[in-house]
Amino acid sequence: MSPITATAARVRFGELLRDATENDKTFVVEKNGRPAAVLMSIACYEALCKADRGARRGRAIEAARRFREEIERQNVGKTFPTPEEILDAARDERNEQIDTLLR
Repeated sequence: MSPITATAARVRFGELLRDATENDKTFVVEKNGRPAAVLMSIACYEALCKADRGARRGRAIEAARRFREEIERQNVGKTFPTPEEILDAARDERNEQIDTLLR
């Protein structure tokens, strides 16, 4: 990543855009000496977004696994209904509510 001032980026924008798209270069645009923005090709941006989505998905799956393990630890010896049983019970309840409304 190459740092560049905001003023220089404004003056050389076409050249930077060409470098980013044709040579996969990334530029950190600085304002008042601090990073303010990034200029990169859309291909690099999409790859970065895809990697981020994968990382977020992985963290969510890991959190769900830890949550399940904690519930299992807290409820040793207890049995829980299967997802199918839960759905069947919810459908039965919904059907009863509809029947009540139709009477």
